[in-house]
Amino acid sequence: MNRKTKPSDFAGKWEIDEKECEKIKEELNKGWTKWSKRWNLK
Repeated sequence: MNRKTKPSDFAGKWEIDEKECEKIKEELNKGWTKWSKRWNLK
């Protein structure tokens, strides 16, 4: 990460609309489920 980057600049990149956010969460959940099954995690 660039040390010159201000937190405020960085925060702007995370302003995603709610639908996108839900989609990303869904993808993460799917990915996690896949991996946890592969590694036999509960």
